[in-house]
Amino acid sequence: MPRHRPRPRTRALLPLAALCAALGSLSNPLLADEAVNDSVRQFLEQRLLEQGLQGSVEIAASSARMPACSEPQPFLPRSGQRLLGRVAVGVRCADSQTRYLQTQIGVVGDYVVAARAIAAGETLSADMLEVRQGALERLPRQLISDPLSVVGMQTTRALDAGSLLQSRSLRAALLVERNARVSVEALGTGFRISRDGVALDAGALGSEIRVRTDGGEILRARIVGRNRLQVAQ
Repeated sequence: MPRHRPRPRTRALLPLAALCAALGSLSNPLLADEAVNDSVRQFLEQRLLEQGLQGSVEIAASSARMPACSEPQPFLPRSGQRLLGRVAVGVRCADSQTRYLQTQIGVVGDYVVAARAIAAGETLSADMLEVRQGALERLPRQLISDPLSVVGMQTTRALDAGSLLQSRSLRAALLVERNARVSVEALGTGFRISRDGVALDAGALGSEIRVRTDGGEILRARIVGRNRLQVAQ
């Protein structure tokens, strides 16, 4: 009688092949690294959204072969870290190992420029400022993003039209000029004394400067208004 050859068990082998492929993907260091990168990318994108920003996140490839990292937990090494340009991100793994990745964050946002030429010492008004948009990571860290935050301040140097406004080029408006006549008040419990004098220093609101009273006494007082100072007792 003719013998029947057994049919190949293709159905039984298919699940086994799929299982082997899955196990192989878990042990593949390239796929494992990509999982870590994805967790870092999602972490940074969420942080940007919390700040009302949208940007691109690129992760630098590591030349060193790193061990597998299960349950990656990204974190920022420094509190209050600026999420712009080159940013280091730490990753804690389930086996207590910690690694650090270098990322590049690009953000498009507002920045303020001079709408016209501004002389040194001019007091800024809203019509002197213009808001533009661009890649913030390519601009200086001291840029101004909100024009209203600098209205009333003075420039410390001349600015051409279109020049970027930076905090280092601005100062609070001077309310007292050197050698100006000023009024100094001394306040205490149940009394208030006012004397006139000459400012020996210039200063802005809240600054503490020296004053020579008309009686020849040298005092230190805090500026509270235009040519008005106060000595707290």
